[in-house]
Amino acid sequence: MWAFFCIIVIMKYTREIIENLLNNKITLNVIFTLDRCESCDIVKAELDRRNIEIDYVRYEDNKELAKDFDFSSFPTLLQIKNGGYKYYQGFNFILDKLIKKVDDSELKQE
Repeated sequence: MWAFFCIIVIMKYTREIIENLLNNKITLNVIFTLDRCESCDIVKAELDRRNIEIDYVRYEDNKELAKDFDFSSFPTLLQIKNGGYKYYQGFNFILDKLIKKVDDSELKQE
């Protein structure tokens, strides 16, 4: 399973790859961004500051995939988990979702 994950990180995301992730119930978070997007830059900076690693997918390079999921604004977090997916749009929703998850896991470890 680890080798499969490494291959996906290197490859360009496609509808087939996403469907494979869904079918194999693999968990993955990906943020779709636009060039020259202030909100996208805010999300990147905050996640970097907190050392949260995540894949970023440029809309300009993946328009068909974004259209498949009907994304209408950016940044958009695509969260694949338990064979399904959800997406969250807007930097406040993305940061709340990802930072709360990290903060909650840190609390459980203490």
